[in-house]
Amino acid sequence: MSVTFKMIVISNFDFEKHFLNSVLRIKKESRHEKNFLKKKSPSVRDMTNGLFC
Repeated sequence: MSVTFKMIVISNFDFEKHFLNSVLRIKKESRHEKNFLKKKSPSVRDMTNGLFC
């Protein structure tokens, strides 16, 4: 019983962490897109795409 409870808590925690990470990533990506509109350098875009895939 306690094992399943721990597993639920852990999976819930992982989901929250994943959700927060995705929100932060979306914020970062939108900031990057604004920078790309100013200066379009494909090398930087490729590097960020590699990081965020």
